[in-house]
Parts: sequence; structure tokens; C-alpha cells
Amino acid sequence: MEDKTPANYEFLELRAICMGDSKDPKNNLTHAQAHERAVEIYNLQKQGLYNMNIITGKIIEPQKIVCYGESGVGKTTLGSQFPNALIVDAERSSTHIDTPRVFVDDWQGLLSVMSEAAACEFDTIVLDTADWAEMKCAEYICAKWKKGGIEEFGYGKGYTYLEEEFRKLLKLADACIAAGKNVVFLAHQTLRKIEPPDEGIAFDRYEPKLTKKINPIVVEWCDALLFMFRKTYVETKDNGKGKASGGKKRVICANSASFCLAKSRWTGVADEFDADIKAILPYLPQGGQKLDGAPKQEAPKDETPPPPANVERTPHEKLSDLLALGQFTEAELLAYLYGKNAKKTAYVQPGTEFKDIPADLIAKMTKDANWEKIEASLNNNRTSK
Repeated sequence: MEDKTPANYEFLELRAICMGDSKDPKNNLTHAQAHERAVEIYNLQKQGLYNMNIITGKIIEPQKIVCYGESGVGKTTLGSQFPNALIVDAERSSTHIDTPRVFVDDWQGLLSVMSEAAACEFDTIVLDTADWAEMKCAEYICAKWKKGGIEEFGYGKGYTYLEEEFRKLLKLADACIAAGKNVVFLAHQTLRKIEPPDEGIAFDRYEPKLTKKINPIVVEWCDALLFMFRKTYVETKDNGKGKASGGKKRVICANSASFCLAKSRWTGVADEFDADIKAILPYLPQGGQKLDGAPKQEAPKDETPPPPANVERTPHEKLSDLLALGQFTEAELLAYLYGKNAKKTAYVQPGTEFKDIPADLIAKMTKDANWEKIEASLNNNRTSK
């Protein structure tokens, strides 16, 4: 009910006069219009609906981070180093680390754990991995609707259901953020063909291993999308061909480049920096520094130089260098050796591990002419998927 006490009416009248006499033409209403607007404002103030709490300066808030890369690059280890971290382990990939963890086996189990995480004593919740979570989400939807696969729904309905269900996970993650906890999603990488609208040439780019429906909402959701990879150096030999070396130093790309999708809302962060938790801590509430005081991370220089020419590398190290140069994985090469090649020839027994590939076979494979054919076959296998 409107307050009609003389004091309040005097206040309203004063507001009306002020609004009517405003130098801004938009505020020069008639006396009656100004009085009506003043009554409206006053009543909104009484209900607590008109008070604007304007805050300036940067606000230190918990961070939503997605870190992705190839298997074995060190994502889980990095995740365990976040402040007071709890690993929500969906792949049993944290067993080699001394860290608090919770194992989850299915989608509903994951949602149950995440629903309790907001009230737990940990400062960071690390999901290992997001692509596993999406896979289990799809399995849950297919079982619920009695479908053999997400494509069986037809007309893209399956992916719509997938997005609706997956958003439940993001909502629970947001509840952890609201409770003052960082949330870190780890994910594997995948190569995706990109066709820029302003360019006629398509190219491949690394992105999180999520479907085209889920990937955009996860990228939009996070504060930082970090690509973790091994740094490789290329020397030009006398014959003009490239020779790879290094591949052991792990770095993080924090802003999109031609080879990867990445982003960061952090002020002063370098486009590329060492894969060390110390480089990330300044941007976290538990890092002990304000965001505006975070030191600018220097982009890595030429880091460790290539090994001296007189240092003989093992056959397996040479093979790893060639794979890194062509951005192929050990798994892709092993598939080729098991028989996934033009001749359908098994060069090693299926199940042979990379470290057990015979040295004499590596010597034949790494000859320039032979390796060019192998690269062509690996590319063909990749594009034919």
C-alpha cells in the first residue's frame, strides 16, 4: 500500500520537481508525469527492487577451467595440483597419483557425486574426463529411450536430448562455483576439420574430444580453455627435410592458434606457457594473489635446444620424433603396423606395444622414402574414419 504520510509526499514532490527541471531533455516530463514516476520509484525502493549495487574493480572468483590434450601428456597430474583438489575419476587415471579421489562408473553416479561436491571440504573439483562424461550421458539417454545409439533417434533429436541432459552436469558445476570452489574439466583431444568462412582452404585443429553439440556449450561455459601438448622442435637437414627433436617439454596454449582451440579470460596471461600449476595459481582465489596483481607470464623462448648432433638417439626416440613432426599418435602407428595399411600386412603381432617394436623394423620405417609412404597411409587412415 502506498505510504501517504506528509513527510513522504513532500519527498515525492521534491523528486518530481527535480525530474521536471532536469537539464537532460529526456527527463523533462510534465509535473504530473514526473510525480507519477517518482511514486513508482519510491514504491520500488520500499520493495527493495530499485537499489543498484554498483561494484568496481576486478572480482576474484572461483574459476571454470577446461584442460585438454593427448593421453599421457600430464592432464591428471596437473589437475591434482590445483588447490586442495578432489579428482572425480571416471577412467581410473589417477591411481598413479597420491591424491584424494572419488571413482564414478556411470552418468547417474557422476551427477550424484557432483550434487554433493558443493558442500565438500575441497577447494577444487576436477572431473577426469569430460569426454567420458559425455559418453556415459549418451549411454544413459539411449538406455532410457531404448535406443541402440544416439543416431537412432533421427532428425538430431538424440543430440538435443544429450545437450539437455549434459547441461545438468554444468548446472551442478555452477553450484560448486557458487560455493567457492574451482571446477576443472579434463578432456582428451581430437582433430577437427575447420572451414573458415573467409578462406577457401580448410585445415585441421585440435579441440576437446566432445561432440559438435556439446563442445560449444562447454567452451562457452568455461573461463579458460587450455590446450596441453609436448613442445617439438624441427631442424632442417642438409637435404632440406625436417627433423623433429624434443617432444618432452610440456606447455599450455591459452589462446586460440591455427593448430588448437583455446581461450582465456585472464588478464596478462601469455599465449603459451610452461605446463606448471604455478603459472595458473595467480588466477585462482586460492592462489594468494589478486587478479590485477597477477604476474604476466612470459611466453617460452626457444627453451631447451635440440640435442647435440653427436648424441645418438635410440630407434624408438627417433620414431617418436617423426610421429611428433607429423602430429601422429603412437596408437595410429600401431594400428598401421597391425595391418591397417594398403597391403593389409601385419608388420608386428597385434597387441605389440610401441616400446616393443623391433629396432630393425624401425630402421627400415624411418628411411626417408619409406616414412613418406607410411605418413601417407596414416593420413589416409585418419581421413577415412
